[in-house]
Amino acid sequence: MLIAALRSDTLIVNYACGWFSCTDGLLPPLNDQFAIFEFIHHWAIIVSVIALPVFILLAALTVRRDDEAVMAGIRNTSLLIFLQALAALATTIVSLLWQGPALHFMVISMLLIVSIGVTAWAMFSPNQDYSPPLVLGALVVVSAIPAVAYIGVFI
Repeated sequence: MLIAALRSDTLIVNYACGWFSCTDGLLPPLNDQFAIFEFIHHWAIIVSVIALPVFILLAALTVRRDDEAVMAGIRNTSLLIFLQALAALATTIVSLLWQGPALHFMVISMLLIVSIGVTAWAMFSPNQDYSPPLVLGALVVVSAIPAVAYIGVFI
C-alpha cells in the first residue's frame, strides 16, 4: 500500500488539490473530474493511514479473545485489502486506467471502515449478532467496485 501510495502520488501531479483542501475550498469543483479523483485519492490514503492501526489493534484483540468467526472475517478482509493494494500498485505501473489508484485506495478505506465497524460490533455488542457469510459477501461487493470502471474501459 505504501509503495502504491507513493508511486500514485507522483503520478497525480497535484492537479488541483492539496492534501486537505481543494482550490481554496473544502470540496473540489463538481465539474472537474481530475480534481474529484485527486481529492478522493488523497482522502482515501488519509483514511487508510488512520484506520489501518485500528484494524490491526482489533485483530490483535480478536486473537486474544479467541473468537474464530471474527478472526475468519479479519483474515478475509486482510486478503481483500492486500489484493486491492496489489491492484493499486499495478495500476500505477500499467496505464490501463488513470484513476485506478484512486479507486483502489477508496475501496481499501471502505473495506477498513466496514471491517472495523463489523468487528467492533461482533466483539463488543451485547447480542453478539455476527454472520460471517453476509459480511464477507458485503466486503466482496465493496471490493468489486473498481471492476465497473475497468469494464467501462473495455466496452
